[in-house]
Amino acid sequence: MSSYGGIVSRKTGYVPAQPQSGYQPGQKIQFALPMEFVDLRKATFQFTIQGTAGAGATYTRFNSDIRSILYRMTIAFGSRTVYDCQGQNLLFNILNNTHLSTWASTAGIITNGTGDAASRNIDFANQNRVYAIELYNIPNSELLSYPLPLHKLGSQLYVTLYLADPNTCIESDGTNPTYVVNNCQLHYDSLTPSAGWDKMYNMQIPKGVAYNYL
Repeated sequence: MSSYGGIVSRKTGYVPAQPQSGYQPGQKIQFALPMEFVDLRKATFQFTIQGTAGAGATYTRFNSDIRSILYRMTIAFGSRTVYDCQGQNLLFNILNNTHLSTWASTAGIITNGTGDAASRNIDFANQNRVYAIELYNIPNSELLSYPLPLHKLGSQLYVTLYLADPNTCIESDGTNPTYVVNNCQLHYDSLTPSAGWDKMYNMQIPKGVAYNYL
């Protein structure tokens, strides 16, 4: 039994983006969460990348942390946006205490993560490597900090990720390097509440009780 209050089982699942592959810089990747009781507190965006080296390059690699490919993230219920962060890659930086001394030098560049330059050169060419970016613990977004009873709500929850310009997430001495993001999945936990929790919810919501995770 979970300490959260009436959770009798938990299973890990994922929802694929539609389409699941073929995303290029400047495009957005959208996930429609299932109408279940979901827990996004350890949600991860999993994917592979196919990189294309710059013309005339002696090296081409992603910045130290692969999260630099995400410059914006939004969360919406139906058509209503409730979270919209430009510079999401910079926010990840700050949250993980890896930011540099100035805002400008930090934007799009993250200083921890996938290894040294030589390793990242190899990773750039490896289209089978699976990456996972954690999306939880985002400030001012309680939607990713509590379990969400989406099965009790009438609006679809969307998480949308926007891909960064190659100039902000790829290091290269060549011209016009680029990338394509494939096999996009959003992993989450699906919860089964107890009969008591379900009864409590159905009784209290008509009385106007506003739970902070709704």
